[in-house]
Amino acid sequence: MNEFSILCRVIGSLFNRQPQDPLLVPLFTLLREGKLGAQWPLEQDELLQRLQQNSDPQALAADYNALFVGPDCKVPPYASQWPEGNPEPEVRAFLASRGMPLSDAPAD
Repeated sequence: MNEFSILCRVIGSLFNRQPQDPLLVPLFTLLREGKLGAQWPLEQDELLQRLQQNSDPQALAADYNALFVGPDCKVPPYASQWPEGNPEPEVRAFLASRGMPLSDAPAD
């Protein structure tokens, strides 16, 4: 796996999981201890340092929840909740027509 792939996984994990998710504990530990810098593939030391200074999961939880969780969230995670998003049954039908395995969870 190359450095850019690792970076995408790190950023994706931070957006797709709540800060208090136990799977993020090792990542937040690396951030707090400044150990991610040596492997960071981008030349953005200032932004990485800012991320390091703001890596307390409990402090991030309120902001994360306001953005992504609940009916009044600012950035709904499901396309069917977007002002111009496709209805969930439409997304489900689209994915099913392409052989995508689906569960009872929202498909969008």
